[in-house]
Amino acid sequence: KANVALGTVHYHFSGKNLGLVDMAMRYVDQESVRFINYHLDKNASSSNFKGIDDYIMTLFDWAKQFPHHSQFYLFFYYHSSVHRQYAELNKKYIQLMKKRITELLQVKSIKNTESLAEEIHSQVYGTLILCSIDSRPNRIEYYQSLAIRSANHLVNFHQQN
Repeated sequence: KANVALGTVHYHFSGKNLGLVDMAMRYVDQESVRFINYHLDKNASSSNFKGIDDYIMTLFDWAKQFPHHSQFYLFFYYHSSVHRQYAELNKKYIQLMKKRITELLQVKSIKNTESLAEEIHSQVYGTLILCSIDSRPNRIEYYQSLAIRSANHLVNFHQQN
């Protein structure tokens, strides 16, 4: 509980172009992008950089370090499918993440990286959703491993075709 009176919330947010959900979503969006970019850029300078694997590990690290933010963001995926006025903000974030995946794939000289990025993005966010509703203590490690294996299978398939 925040121990903030409902009247205070209404007073602060009334008349603003953005509502409370909008502002919270933008905050979580910005913080996740900042976290992902920082850690990927840091890892990219390492000789052990693993591209897509590091991207997936970074997403799951974010989910582990900021469980409320990650669950709120996953809720927003659903929320924007029901309330179309939120779809545009969600679309921008998804495009940004797919662009990041595409950039990581181009290092491997794979053809048609945009469609592969779409497949990997769908797989990764599916595993994040499943991870968020699983109650096992090792769920993050399990779903992270599953997402990495699936992404590698997709990359190998695209490299062979």
